[in-house]
Amino acid sequence: MKKGFILVEALIAMIAYSFLLFTISSIVYALISIPKITYLTQLDVFRLQLDQMFSRSRNFEVNENQLCFNLDVRFFCLVAENDRLVKKPGYEILIDGVSEIQWDLNEVEIKLHGVWYENSFTFVFDFK
Repeated sequence: MKKGFILVEALIAMIAYSFLLFTISSIVYALISIPKITYLTQLDVFRLQLDQMFSRSRNFEVNENQLCFNLDVRFFCLVAENDRLVKKPGYEILIDGVSEIQWDLNEVEIKLHGVWYENSFTFVFDFK
């Protein structure tokens, strides 16, 4: 009688082992097939904010490495202060951790060059 129980136990163990192996491999395959998640950075939000702001602005000018413009009916300047880019008048911080800000302005576009936490970036905004 004991031999029969050992065979049944071995059969149950093999079935459980194959079920466990199938389940684990299915979970691993599902995790691998999940697309990679991309995250927005502060720099992405900053670019979107500038794009939206510049699309409604006019009369751009660069003075002492600060960009000034008319937005709706008010006059604003973007100024680099203490590793931040700030919109004045007031003190709206647009992005933190930036250095070496440089504006280039011509008839059709605005270029912004800078360094954000040791990563250099260049944004180009077209306007007409």
